Amino acid sequence: MKVYKKSAKDMVFDKEREKYRHEIGELQYQISKKEAEIKNLNNLIETKESKIEELNDWIHRLLEYTELSEEDMKRFIEKERKTAEMIENFYSIQQVSNRF
Repeated sequence: MKVYKKSAKDMVFDKEREKYRHEIGELQYQISKKEAEIKNLNNLIETKESKIEELNDWIHRLLEYTELSEEDMKRFIEKERKTAEMIENFYSIQQVSNRF
C-alpha cells in the first residue's frame, strides 16, 4: 500500500482552504445575526404601524364625535395652548408682585 504524502503546495492550499472556510463560517454567523436583527426590527415596525393606525382611528372617531374638522381641532388646541401660556405668565407675574 502506497502512502500518499502531500506536497508543500497541497499543504499550503489546504491551509488556505481552511482559512477561507473559517471566514465563510464567521460571515454566515454574522449574516444570521443580522437577519435575526432585521426580523426583530421588522416586527417592531409592524407593531408601531399598528399602533399608529389605531391612534389615527381614535383621532378620526374623536373628530367625528366633536363634529370638528382636523383644521378646526388644530386651531382649538393652539388656542388652548396660548390660553395656558397666558395663565402661566399671569401666575408668574402675580408671584413676583406678591414678593413685593
